[in-house]
Amino acid sequence: MPSFKSYLYRYFIKRYFARKKVVDINAERQELNALGARLPLAQEVTSRPVNAGGTGGEWLQPANAISDAAILYLHGGVYLIGSCDSHRSMASFIARSCRMPVLLINYRLAPEHPYPAGLDDAEQAFDWLIAEHRLPAQRIILMGDSAGGGMALALALRLKRRGPGAQAGAVVAMSPWTDLTLSGESVTTRLARDPCFCKLLPLASGYVAMYAADHPLTNEEISPLFGDPAGLPPLLLQVGEDEILYNDAHDFARNARNAGVEVTFSPWRGMWHVWQCLVPGMKESRQAIEEIGRFCREVMGNDT
Repeated sequence: MPSFKSYLYRYFIKRYFARKKVVDINAERQELNALGARLPLAQEVTSRPVNAGGTGGEWLQPANAISDAAILYLHGGVYLIGSCDSHRSMASFIARSCRMPVLLINYRLAPEHPYPAGLDDAEQAFDWLIAEHRLPAQRIILMGDSAGGGMALALALRLKRRGPGAQAGAVVAMSPWTDLTLSGESVTTRLARDPCFCKLLPLASGYVAMYAADHPLTNEEISPLFGDPAGLPPLLLQVGEDEILYNDAHDFARNARNAGVEVTFSPWRGMWHVWQCLVPGMKESRQAIEEIGRFCREVMGNDT
């Protein structure tokens, strides 16, 4: 049963998104960054700026972190908005729960920098973790939400092509956007239940065009759902049952499981797109991040 507080959050989220008729990208960036910058860091987590292979970012260090593993976090925001400011707070709670440092990066955004710029930045940050922190690829967890969740899966598909030993240790994707063709069944069947996108879906094709540019939407690095998941590392896919991207997560999990990948598919009753961002205020957000922490500690062998 969803908590009472979740119903309150749902009400205000739906009202907030319902007022958005036309999106001014620069205004949206400023608003989201300002909102995120006001949110607190998790206790006993520090933040410092870093240059990760040419891409700016932040290093979030929990006091109880292990020293031989790290998380590369890719923020959401339809590939157009979002930054370290917008996602610092949530990423800090994830760092504390996982007991691992988090590298949160400001990858380049569309429309100024369409695909593959952001994914290239993510790959360079991954290589920076290996070189700067002397981490084997298998000791790095790829993680992201929404578009960032899709990018984390796309990066895993790219790393697979490098050959043996190059793959990350795991991928965690929250409400991942894996199908930019918007062909998933839930895009229509769950639209009325989705408090975030019930009014924004008509704008989605424009977002897609700005990111994909002239590349086919079925390119696996743009829509990971159309890639071959065989050989990917263990996956945790969290998704709300009341969001239009439900099938983006469900169908990717199904394909990966059928390809022999170790998959934890975690649908959450009554939840919407990236509800985890409401940590620490909402019980379901805290519980979802606790689940992420357990998964990451287990795959890295530090679940003590």
